[in-house]
Amino acid sequence: ISSWRDSGLLEIAEKVLKNKKEETCEVHLTSTFGKEFWVRMSFNSFMKSNRLHLLCLVEDISERKKIRDELHNAKTELEVRVEERTAQLERKNIALHEILSQMELEKKNIEQKIQINVNKMLLPMLKKIRSKTSFVKNRYIDILEGNLKDLTGGYGSEITKSNYSLTPRQIEICS
Repeated sequence: ISSWRDSGLLEIAEKVLKNKKEETCEVHLTSTFGKEFWVRMSFNSFMKSNRLHLLCLVEDISERKKIRDELHNAKTELEVRVEERTAQLERKNIALHEILSQMELEKKNIEQKIQINVNKMLLPMLKKIRSKTSFVKNRYIDILEGNLKDLTGGYGSEITKSNYSLTPRQIEICS
């Protein structure tokens, strides 16, 4: 009876006898041999020969409880891992956006330099050459000039878009 009192089972049994309503609980107990275990106990009262009796059903749920605890721990660990991985991916995503922004700035800078060089150096030279050559040769100069303008105009930016390449450091950041 002292172990029932210590575990709260005596109070539940008295309540069932008084209220005549079934009660169920899970209790952690220690056997007289020192083994710890979990039980599910169902209490019910009944009358027999005009006397009130208590029926107590005991089920060992130690294994079920152990599995439930392991499952809960695994779920918690998985949630932590997911949060860590999500944070890691967010950091990498930020790094990628920074790299792409830098690449876009570098690309525009290069396009501007090419445009300036073509306009200041090549086109004036072609103009001088055109003035000193025949009509047939001028046709080739027109084609060359058109190609240079295409290269430094919108067409050139389309070409450079397909040629992005990452440095080893940028690849390391993205990994």
